[in-house]
Amino acid sequence: MAIPLFRRRSIQGDSRGRLVAALSVLLAAGAALFPVTQAAAAERTLTLISSFPLDGPAGDKMHVVKLFIERFNKKATGKARIRVIGGPEIVAPFDQLKALQTGQFDMMVATSLYFNELRDLQFFHYLPFDEHIRTAKQAAPLLQRISREKADVVFLQYSSPGLSFYLWTKNRPIAKPEDARGQKIRTFGDTTAPLVRHLDIVPTSIASNEVYSALRTGLLDGALRDPLSIDLLNEGELLKFVTEANVADIETETYISAKSWDALPEDLRRMLDETARETEVEGFAWMKNRVAAAMDKMKTRYGVQVVPSSPELKTILNQTIPKEILTGLVGNSKYKDEIIEKFELRSAVN
Repeated sequence: MAIPLFRRRSIQGDSRGRLVAALSVLLAAGAALFPVTQAAAAERTLTLISSFPLDGPAGDKMHVVKLFIERFNKKATGKARIRVIGGPEIVAPFDQLKALQTGQFDMMVATSLYFNELRDLQFFHYLPFDEHIRTAKQAAPLLQRISREKADVVFLQYSSPGLSFYLWTKNRPIAKPEDARGQKIRTFGDTTAPLVRHLDIVPTSIASNEVYSALRTGLLDGALRDPLSIDLLNEGELLKFVTEANVADIETETYISAKSWDALPEDLRRMLDETARETEVEGFAWMKNRVAAAMDKMKTRYGVQVVPSSPELKTILNQTIPKEILTGLVGNSKYKDEIIEKFELRSAVN
């Protein structure tokens, strides 16, 4: 039976209509998906704040941090980049952990000594320089787990590794324990109590960037300080004596918020970790040489005198105080057994 012409046209028209409708649906779906695809391909930005200046003369102290950022950004081109927002002028050093935890920024360069929440990490500041080098890679996963559990951040790197801290003074050198009595010394963290107990100093706790003005105005007679800060902040103009024996090898560290860490794909997390480890190793070598150069400069440019330590003072600064602090920090930590094993501290911790 023949189909009337108008009927055939109607069927053809219906087919074309259905085809156009189907194509429209597909195009609409593609348009809806397109922004998602673009977003997924967009470069991720990780914002970073620092408790210490990254620019200017003092920025030299943060050489390892800047090397880490530069190398990661190069490796992760097109995928992610770390963008430095600023230093202590943006957020006060003691407030930066809270800023990280509340999602204001993604990353932070600071020292765990500033924050009670990171107390379980503070033991590594009292390990000898060589111990930092030897244990850095094997201990990183443990430090990451501790920082996450205690403060909701993830440890990434020792960022200014192996800075040796000495007692520096303006007017009265400290050669033996009684020389320290009554002197107003800048201290911090767990160094304060044993320095008071063994040397009878008057402790003052202030941020690193405030030390120069405190020395100038007489608020301080001296400071527990590293040579690189003394050099970069021109404190050699005021501090004329330094003890031969050092108290600790203090670090700064880089952290990323747990939320930001979890939001990264596995390849970027691995890239961050690998870059942190390799620049950390380079940083140990760089810092050792840089500190030696700073000490030489203090002697030649500012006439700073390295004061020989009496046997009693040397024992107090090199052994008694670090051991007391280390034993207290590790002994009171829920991670005691793991820390002792990873850092091989069985003989060092009572």
